[in-house]
Formats: sequence, C-alpha cells, structure tokens
Amino acid sequence: TRRVKQAIAEWYVLNMLELSWGGLKAHTSQGYNIGKPPYGYAAERLRHPVKAKAHEGRTKHRLVADPVRGPAVTQIFLWRGMHRLGYDEIATRLNLDPTRYPPPDPIVGEGRRRVGAWTGSSVREVLDNPKHTGYMVWNRRKRGHQARGVAGRVNPPTAWVWSPRPTHEPLVTRELFTAASTVGRFRQGSRT
Repeated sequence: TRRVKQAIAEWYVLNMLELSWGGLKAHTSQGYNIGKPPYGYAAERLRHPVKAKAHEGRTKHRLVADPVRGPAVTQIFLWRGMHRLGYDEIATRLNLDPTRYPPPDPIVGEGRRRVGAWTGSSVREVLDNPKHTGYMVWNRRKRGHQARGVAGRVNPPTAWVWSPRPTHEPLVTRELFTAASTVGRFRQGSRT
C-alpha cells in the first residue's frame, strides 16, 4: 500500500510540474514579463485577465521601452556587434557619459553588484538578454527543481521558450542580437 501511495504522490508532483510549465509557456507567449524588467524597459502594470485574481487586486506586467535607457541598450549592441568591442571597453565608454547612458540600478546586496556604475558584467547582462529583440523569452536559466546544485546557470538557447511573435517594442533587431552574440568567438584571447 505504501508503494502505491508513493507512486501516486510522485505522479501528482510530475503532473503539477507539467501544468506549471505549461502555464509559464502560455504566460510567455501572451507577452507577460516574469520578474524584474531588463535594463532598457519599464514594467507596465495591467489588470489580471482572470476575473477572480483581478478582484483580489493582482496584476500582470508587460514591457514598455524606457525613453532614457532604451537608446543606451541600442548603443551597447552597436558597439558590440559592429565594432566588436569587449565588455570592459563598452563599460568604460558608458561611464564617460552617465547622463546619456544611466548605469543600472544597484542591486541591494553584497559585492561588486552594488557599484552603481557600468561594469563588464552589467554590459554582458544586457547583451545576453534576448528580450531586447521584442520577443518574450523564458527558461533562460535553470531553476532549483530542474537539477540540484546548478540553479542559476544558463540553459542552452535551444531550451529557451520564445513568444511566437514580438510582444513589446524591440530595442535591437534579431540580426544585431545574433551579431553581438557571436563576437565572443572572434575575441577569444585578444585584447581591446
């Protein structure tokens, strides 16, 4: 009896994971953002489409281009994709004019992420985010339940879930995103 109950419990867990995965895929295809908006965008709060959740005051978020930070994202991609500059060189150029290229908001926490200025890692974070192409993308990083000890690592692009069509204003084209992504292969072992 115990083994039968264990098998039923395991089935419920797997079924719940599949249902939640399907819900997050639908959420992505409808163009709703999960988590903090990426640099260059702001979150537009919308009334929840489910009446019961809307009655509770819950909302969903779509991405809207930030008029100040959006052009900075486009410039970062141009420097990387067209001029093949490194992350640190781009960060140096951005820090020369902080009013034109405002740095990302410092994250509350410890370490180098509280700098309040552009760093090579903050530039890489902008360049690695495919949401700047106007498509909503989910499952870029592993979660704790997928594989223990590897939560936070980047999934291969084949595992990413893309919306079938653009859902918000793009800051870069898919071609420029691809060009900026492939620069690393040409820069291995080189200096700026």
